[in-house]
Amino acid sequence: MKKAVLFLLSAAVLLVSAADQTALLKESLSKTPWFAGKNLTERQKKELIASPTVKTAIARADQYLTQSFPFPFPDLYLDFGKTGNRTRFQTVADQYTRAVVMLSAAYYATGEKAYLRKLEELLLKFCNFPTWVLPAHDKKLLNYSGKTVDIDLASSLTGWRLATVLALFRRDLSPETAVRLERELNRRIVDPFYQISIGKRAPFWWMKRKMNWNAVCLAGITGTVLAVEPDYGKRLRMLETALEYSRYFLDSFLPDGYCSEGAAYWNYGFGHYLNMAAMIYLATDRRLNLLEQPATRAPAMYPDKIVIAGGWLPAFADCNYKTRIAPQYLDLHDLLLKQAEKRSPLGWFPELFLPAELSRADAPETPRRESPDLVSVFPDGAVAVMRPGSSGSRLAAAVKGGHNDELHNHNDVGSYTIVVDGAAPVTGDPGAEVYNAWTFGPKRYESQVMNSFGHPVPRPAGQLQVPGKDTAALLLEEKMDRDSFLWRLDLRKAYRVSSMTRLERSFLYSRKNGGSVTVTDTAEFSKPESFETALVAFGGCRQLSPGVLELEFSGKKLIASIDTDGEPFTVETAGIQGRYQGELKPQRIAVRLNRAVRKAKVAVTFTPGK
Repeated sequence: MKKAVLFLLSAAVLLVSAADQTALLKESLSKTPWFAGKNLTERQKKELIASPTVKTAIARADQYLTQSFPFPFPDLYLDFGKTGNRTRFQTVADQYTRAVVMLSAAYYATGEKAYLRKLEELLLKFCNFPTWVLPAHDKKLLNYSGKTVDIDLASSLTGWRLATVLALFRRDLSPETAVRLERELNRRIVDPFYQISIGKRAPFWWMKRKMNWNAVCLAGITGTVLAVEPDYGKRLRMLETALEYSRYFLDSFLPDGYCSEGAAYWNYGFGHYLNMAAMIYLATDRRLNLLEQPATRAPAMYPDKIVIAGGWLPAFADCNYKTRIAPQYLDLHDLLLKQAEKRSPLGWFPELFLPAELSRADAPETPRRESPDLVSVFPDGAVAVMRPGSSGSRLAAAVKGGHNDELHNHNDVGSYTIVVDGAAPVTGDPGAEVYNAWTFGPKRYESQVMNSFGHPVPRPAGQLQVPGKDTAALLLEEKMDRDSFLWRLDLRKAYRVSSMTRLERSFLYSRKNGGSVTVTDTAEFSKPESFETALVAFGGCRQLSPGVLELEFSGKKLIASIDTDGEPFTVETAGIQGRYQGELKPQRIAVRLNRAVRKAKVAVTFTPGK
């Protein structure tokens, strides 16, 4: 923690106000269009072309040279409205995107015309798409039918990629392709956003939303506008608008920097904000750095605090359990904050140009390291992360309180995740479902993935948790020393059980004797009620003896020892209905008291298995 505090103090002198940002933008914005890759030195170009990332892109581009691409309109686009399936259209659309990305990198690196010919073929198909907006974001088919032109997550990033292709290869593309592509970029991205920037069109709904859409869409728009808008005045006006509305995204983070949308959305949201910051920094001759403002300091520190061990993250909210903090975003983070002078190109076209240009070609590359802190706490987010340090403990864990009205919320007050040997999470929060038409609608909490059934939390009087901000856990106690960390939470507000007078959950993390995590639930009722708590096993589970379970996942094991304070209990294993991201198939293990009680105490102690 000391490292983070010292960093914040040392960076304080660099902070830039909103007014200073606007002034710097006006003073320093390039008078001509800027695009990723425009100002690379010859040495930077050579290093980029020789990088493993580009070599991989070339190998993949070779496969696309002979591939045919089905046109996903109208059948696949309209399929979403009939079935609610988002995957069928997006799978085909993603093939187009990946092919353009790889072919562009391959042509940039080699200059071979075969890549350019295939690239032009796909560019024209993109131009013939009725819309670049995803069907899940066009439920009334207003974009598909041409009645309006909106900008969404997909169209904004498509715009940036294709605008960079146009800017880099304009002289190599056929005149017909270049003219058509420029017209479509203006029609689908630049013109709608310019109308908003001059007050002739209402802002898109996401522009005032405190969520990842804001940053992702504005990043794509920024890259498109910088590359294709020749008029300096228009370009400046649109960038000022992007900066103005990007503050809503920064407001989505809690004061301590916690991202309640989940770690995957730090990648997606703040990662694209970093792309936007890098583009503006380079387009202003390294004068305007968006990371040198107060609102970005705490969110920028999130990766240092949220990683549990071995790169594993808690899959709280809508997060794939496999998610890692993306190294390309950590690179931009370090380069923009001057914590590194050089990083190898990562990400795909056009993102890979950004670290290449930000890096000093003659500087040594410095490695990234996980947080050295034994405990990281987000007091506003009500999340704590415990690490073994050099203690010899084999366990690391993350625990949460929070409430049930968070961004990308799951009903998961009191959830946790335990990682063994820094190699795998074996039990805890299994993360997000595969998105479908019902994921973001009124039926969200009918899903066992989203409601508390699919989380390792109590079920008093047979009741699941309820949604709402008034469900917040209350921190009753926090203790910490070199060997242990204790959190005790009041979870009563997360449930609607009128007879329940007490529901506390304590987490005790110990680094001694190889490490342990004890989760204890204590409940009291005004009349006898049923009570159960739940474990979620990521993989297999077998009973070693009465009250002792062995959980196994990815070759790592945990021993779960159950203590009900003498009360007879039953262990019942069930699947969780729904499709999880990462193809996870977790099991819910209920520890259920055999009779209704006025008082209950159930403790589960996790220790590493052999």
